[in-house]
Order: sequence, then structure tokens, then C-alpha cells
Amino acid sequence: MVLPSKDREILRELAKKQRDYSQLPLMGEKRKAWTDHNDLKGEKPMIHVELWTFEQDLLPSLRCESPPGREMELTINRNITNHERIGDDRVVSGSFPVHWKTDFRLFDLVVELAHPEEGGVGHQFIHHIKEFPADFDALGRSAWSVDRRGTGEWFSLVGDTIGDILPPRMVMGSPGVSLSQRIVHLMGMEGMIFAVVDFPDRFHEFISRIADDHLAYFRWLEAEGLLILNNGDNDLGQGSFGYCSELPRRDIGAGPVLLSDLW
Repeated sequence: MVLPSKDREILRELAKKQRDYSQLPLMGEKRKAWTDHNDLKGEKPMIHVELWTFEQDLLPSLRCESPPGREMELTINRNITNHERIGDDRVVSGSFPVHWKTDFRLFDLVVELAHPEEGGVGHQFIHHIKEFPADFDALGRSAWSVDRRGTGEWFSLVGDTIGDILPPRMVMGSPGVSLSQRIVHLMGMEGMIFAVVDFPDRFHEFISRIADDHLAYFRWLEAEGLLILNNGDNDLGQGSFGYCSELPRRDIGAGPVLLSDLW
């Protein structure tokens, strides 16, 4: 696939901007500060303003026309807006992040949201579990998969478009899950609290099954060679970053990355 020439021009212009920001001495200072912070040797708190809940108020309007071009443009805008508009401790990376296209569906369900007609970030989850434990007993098995071909095609497209300026780099965040959040999405906060009180044994079975399915998924990622070291320019959970000198705790060499090597 080749992007329209207008999209390529826009993306290459933005890529040069991100590359130039990444080469500022300030970014090296921030990397060291994050590394010291995560190694428990920091001298100051690190500040990162997460934009995802209000980025529509800060990010510039997209100019690309093609869907893949707009996706690249959005990613680069997200990479540089903190530096341009906020001035916090987020580091501007010298590469373009590419994640494995994996899919994890708890109980093989798609969690859907209902949004207000007037738009905005407000939303309501459409609950799959309305009667507990009857609806729990009817749930299917969790499912997961990886689109290796799609990931490779995306990596190549990024490389062909801006790779000489901003090379694509395979990255991953921190494998993790909030069990209670998963449950709230499935049955609501009120439903969860009542289930804890009314059916404590069944609820324990419910949350244990969710935990076990996530652990099985993480072990599958490891067995499939889909884990990537996340101790550098990697976004982690809770708005933090992976910079540290203590991971991995072993010499990996050409061997596979294990769960024990990650945040």
C-alpha cells in the first residue's frame, strides 16, 4: 500500500519535527531523570500529563485524508503535543512505535459503549451480566489472537513512508489488568457490590476465572514470542515510562523475552 502524496508530505513534515525534538539535549536529561526515578535514585518527582481523556482539546486537527495516514498523523501528534503545549517530563522518542496487533476478548465478549448524542467523553457501558450468577454461568471461554501479517504490513508502511526520518520500532507497554474494572464493565459497579455481598463464593470464582484467563493470555504472548522489552522509550500503565537500568535482570542475548524480563 502507498499513501497519497499529500499524506506523505504531511507525515514527513511531522516526522522531521518529532525527530528534531527527540534530539534536543533536554530529552536526554529527561531520560536520565526517569531512569533515576524508576531506579529509586531520583531527586525530584516526575510529572506526566496524560492527554487521552481530553486530547481533542489540544491536538491539532488531522490533515491526512487516508485512514492509515490519519493514524500515523495522530500517533505523531500524540508524541509531540506534551512537549509543544505542556512542557512536562514526557520524552519525545526518536522512533515511531508499532505494537503487535493482538486481541484479547474476555469471555469472548465485545464490551460496547453508549455515548451521548451531543458527543464528549461521557459514556455508559452496556452490561453483559444483568443477573448474577445466572449470566456468569452462561459465559463462554476467553479468546485471544495475533495478526502477524497485519502488524508486518503496518510496520512496512510506516517504514516506507517516514522510516528514513523516524524509523518504526516494535514496542509494548506493561502487561497488566485491573480485575475490578473488567467486572464493572461487565456488570456495573452496583452489580459488582451486590454480587460480592449476596454470592461471595461465586464472585470469588468469577474474579479468579478472570485472573486465570489473563495469566493464560500473558503466557501465550510469551510462548508466541510476542513480548518486547519495555525498559526504554515505552509507555507503561498509569502514565509512567519504562526507563530503568535494572531490567532485564539477565543477559537475554538472542534468546526470547520472558514475562520476568518486563515491567
